[in-house]
Amino acid sequence: LKQRIKTASFDTGSTLTLARSEAIKRNSDVVITQASGGWQNGWTVTNGGTTLSQQAAYTGITITSPVTSLTYNNSGHLTGTASPTFEISDANGASTRCITVNLSGLPNSKLGTC
Repeated sequence: LKQRIKTASFDTGSTLTLARSEAIKRNSDVVITQASGGWQNGWTVTNGGTTLSQQAAYTGITITSPVTSLTYNNSGHLTGTASPTFEISDANGASTRCITVNLSGLPNSKLGTC
């Protein structure tokens, strides 16, 4: 279970880095949107209607965040959201990781709650 949390944490951080990089490279907005029912059900990365990446659902874990989508602009910064967080935990909360996104749009992962 701890490995699933680590994997989900890595996947989330990688997706944030990819979206930021693609926004800069394409010189346009890139949006990450959670799947129906929450982030643990997966997400999609898009640019102007084109799907760049998709993440499948995770089993046995919960991903909570105050946001349902994120938009990176052409400079690699998040638009409209100041430092969102993603808390990834197992069903009983015994193991938790927190991903924060700093003002420059880069993710950071740590053990424990957000």
